[in-house]
Order: sequence, then C-alpha cells, then structure tokens
Amino acid sequence: MADFFDDDKIVFKKNIIGAIILVVIIIAGGFIGYYNYKVRSSRVSIDKTTLCPPEEKISRYTSILVDVTNNINHIQKESLNKYFENLKLNLLEYEKITIFAVNNESVNNIKPKLTLCNPGNQIKSQFTENEGIVLKRWEEKFNKPLSKTFDEIVTGGESNVSPIFEMIQGASINGFPENTKDTPKRLYIISDMLHHTEGFSLYKQNPGISDLKASPYYQHIKTNMDNVEVIILLIYRSGFEKLQNKTLIRSFWEPYFREQGARLVEAIAVEG
Repeated sequence: MADFFDDDKIVFKKNIIGAIILVVIIIAGGFIGYYNYKVRSSRVSIDKTTLCPPEEKISRYTSILVDVTNNINHIQKESLNKYFENLKLNLLEYEKITIFAVNNESVNNIKPKLTLCNPGNQIKSQFTENEGIVLKRWEEKFNKPLSKTFDEIVTGGESNVSPIFEMIQGASINGFPENTKDTPKRLYIISDMLHHTEGFSLYKQNPGISDLKASPYYQHIKTNMDNVEVIILLIYRSGFEKLQNKTLIRSFWEPYFREQGARLVEAIAVEG
C-alpha cells in the first residue's frame, strides 16, 4: 500500500532542491556582481588623447631625445627603428613616453613631439573587457602614432652648432615632472654626443668634465636629473671617429650625468 505522505515527501524534496539551487544562484550572482564592482571601481580614469592616468598612477617616465643637428643615415635609422620596436614590447602599463626632436633653433623652446601612455594590451577581466577592443586600442591609439612620430623625426639635419647640454636640460624639465622622485625615469639620447657651442665644445681630444665645471657656461646648463637612468644611442659621424671613443663616454659623459644626479646605464653604438 502506498504511503499517504509519499507525494508530499516528493514535493518537499523538490522544494528543498529548488531552494538550494536558488541560493547557489543568488550567491554566485552576488559574487560576480561584487567582482565586477571591484574591477570597475579599481579602473583608472585615463585621458582620451594621451591615454595617461593621473600623475600618481604613472608607472615610469621614459623620455626619448633625438638630436637632429646632424644627419642620420638610412642604416642608422633602420637600426633605431628596430631598437624601439623591441622597446615598445617591454613597456610597463601606464608608462609615459615623451618624444623630443631638437635642433639648434628649437633648443630654447623645447616641446614634446608626442606624449602618450601605454594603455596595455592585456585584458584585466573577461567579464568587463573585450580582448579585441583592448588590442585595437593599443594598436590604433598608442603603437601606430608612436611609430609614425619616431619614423618622421629620426632623419637628422645640418647645423653648425650642437647644443646637447641644453637639449638634455630641456628634455629633463619637460619630460620628468616635479614631485615624482619615487617614480622610475629613463632618458634615451640619440646623438653623436659631440656638444659644440660658443660656451663649450667637445671638438677636441680627451675632454674633461673639470673643464666644463670650471666654466661659467656650466651654471647655465646644469640640471636636476635625480634618479634618472640614461641610455645613449651613439650616432657615429664620418670624420669624427677619433673623438667618439670610449674616453668621450667614460671620462666625460658618465661623470657629467653623475654630477646631475643621474646614472649612465648603457651606451650603444648604433649600426651604420
């Protein structure tokens, strides 16, 4: 004989199972909602033009200074393009890139040719970001403009003077904001590194930093470069090979940057 309460038991069990499933769905929905809220609330607001967050969110400052007082030949340009293509792939998210192209005419009013921040090309959440959109943003708004600007300025020019100290000073002032001491900073210099002005010239053998420091000219060109890492990409010039030697880098430029509070971490001879 069937139990009178069998049907009620079955209904009761079904209700329990349904209630458990409902609770699980509610908990899962709450977790997903909370997760999305945390992701959205942790997002950094960025400038639509520069893709830069507020200064306190910048992960690193990288300035690229191109000395265009002398010609850069085709092979040197190709070598530089390859170098910076690799550099872009190793940038930090929200790293701020500032590019300067300076000649003797623009040295008194140095302005960036381009300022952009790396928005990153990796998605942070599959729930709130689309991989295709993230990659397209990086390619269209960061990678292409950066490559285009760099390609346009790495040509060089002709000039009777080469005010490299003033270039470095201007790039440091305009590329590294004040009150950012704890944020890493890098300065890439593309140049023959043969400063030549009326105030001081490196067109002589074995220049000494003591000669520069003893001159009145030094008071005008010294600059605060605390904690800046400097990388020189040396452009060789035909007829000046004897001047562009290890002594120029080790005995002059390395102590010069040390005097400014910076550190020369690498000097690379550009092919060509």
